[in-house]
Amino acid sequence: MTEEKGLDGAVADRIGEFVQLRGGAELLERLQSMPDLMRSEKAQQGVREMQAFFKYAEIYGVLDRISFDMSLARGLDYYTGIIYEAVLVEEEEKSRTKSQTKSRNPSDESQARVGSIAAGGRYDKLVGMFAESRGKKAADVPCVGISFGVERIYSVVMSRMREQQIKANRTQVYVIAAHNGLLEERMRITTELWDAGIAAEFMYKAKAKLQAQFKVCDDERIPLAVIIGQSEIDDGIVLIKNMAVRDESQGNGVRVKRVDMVAELKQRLGQ
Repeated sequence: MTEEKGLDGAVADRIGEFVQLRGGAELLERLQSMPDLMRSEKAQQGVREMQAFFKYAEIYGVLDRISFDMSLARGLDYYTGIIYEAVLVEEEEKSRTKSQTKSRNPSDESQARVGSIAAGGRYDKLVGMFAESRGKKAADVPCVGISFGVERIYSVVMSRMREQQIKANRTQVYVIAAHNGLLEERMRITTELWDAGIAAEFMYKAKAKLQAQFKVCDDERIPLAVIIGQSEIDDGIVLIKNMAVRDESQGNGVRVKRVDMVAELKQRLGQ
């Protein structure tokens, strides 16, 4: 700073002390207790604006989400007041953790270190600058703006999608025939589930193979299956199986009366 900006070394050191300050509303009290700083009219104005900002943030109930960071700077010189950045704290925590252990996937590391995902500030004189360039009288027009880092937000979304297993469809129940196809009965049960507001599907083949039907549940992450065979139809029951877990104790599924099928499925689905 002393070479590029021509600042006195003592001034540069003083600035270095200020940019290390970070905190909440209490930081304003600390700044106000600095007589050298408070001699500046601009510094007094800045503190007053930040006091108003913290007061409004408290009213809105977002005070715990705000950090007053004296090192924050924007690269454009038309800002005339408060500047701000929105940071995804969860991703910052991940980046700290990943910096301690080497990531197996280099792309994960870069996506965790996204920094701020939006930034902006107040620029009351910007509109007036455009008016002046057209030969009109410049006037201060109060303006506040923000820009979003689309690529950074996209990186965060993609990172989260890899962490979570995303379903490609909304199907909650798959109706399966254990043997002999039983196409019409599968159609009846599926229609009954649709009428009850349950997202259900079945394999449209007349004689669907059992393993092929189970594979659909696995591939499409369908959590529940209603399984029927001729004996279940004759007994007026269905078998309900949780396809999301590999639990051999389930056997072929839990026997449920056909008349209780919808209620049982809704209870399992939390409806």
